[in-house]
Amino acid sequence: MVHLFALNVLTTTVVGIFDGNILSDGLLMLVLAIILGVMNLLLAWQMLVRLALLFVLIVLAPLGLLCFGLPQTQGYGRLWTSTFAVTLFVQFFQVVTLALGGMLIASTQTTSFLNLDTGVVSLLVSTAVMYLVLPIPGMIRNWALRPIAQAALSPGQLVGRLISTVVG
Repeated sequence: MVHLFALNVLTTTVVGIFDGNILSDGLLMLVLAIILGVMNLLLAWQMLVRLALLFVLIVLAPLGLLCFGLPQTQGYGRLWTSTFAVTLFVQFFQVVTLALGGMLIASTQTTSFLNLDTGVVSLLVSTAVMYLVLPIPGMIRNWALRPIAQAALSPGQLVGRLISTVVG
């Protein structure tokens, strides 16, 4: 029940932004609504592109799995596997972050934060949630997948990379 209420509040806030009933609440609300609207469009674009990539990877699944058959094409198989896994995991983490943010927005509806209007607080928290959700793919790529990919290198490749780092 809490999850449905939290997502309902997030949905009502986004619908309120696009309906245009925010104009009567002041300049701060208008600026926050525009910023949140742009962030929502960016997130929607990001998720649509990721969904298209996922469909392409599903279609290429037989070829990706066949690449593991030959030693010369195993690199392509590993590339397909890692791209497929990252695409699925990033979507999961973004949706979980949005759900938790919706719960946070729902909890700010019942409390007064710095004696601000609940609409202003809701827009501020929604903007903060979107600000955290948008860079999740880059964060996962930089902080989770790069160390895994570097650990998967062979010892000879690691020595060569170390020598080129020290010399270069």
